[in-house]
Amino acid sequence: ALDKKLKGALQRALKASKFEGKMGQAESLIGVEGMVCDRVVLLGLGDAGAFDAAAAQKAGGHLVAYLDAQKVVSAEYWVELPKKSKLPAAEM
Repeated sequence: ALDKKLKGALQRALKASKFEGKMGQAESLIGVEGMVCDRVVLLGLGDAGAFDAAAAQKAGGHLVAYLDAQKVVSAEYWVELPKKSKLPAAEM
């Protein structure tokens, strides 16, 4: 949904990266066309069929550690759950 709003900018940026979506893998995309922020951080959630509340908590820990290492002082987040996720969107 976000990539559609950005007219494919995320997919284009991903083609140039080594992002695979593994649990905890993070990739910063700088200067994404259509965004007013300085970067978009993609965080891998791992196997979609195994994504549950415990995996969400683990992913959150990875994100906080990544943002801290990047010295990010302010962030907003957008979550698009995997289609096969075991976690209802309301629990995010």
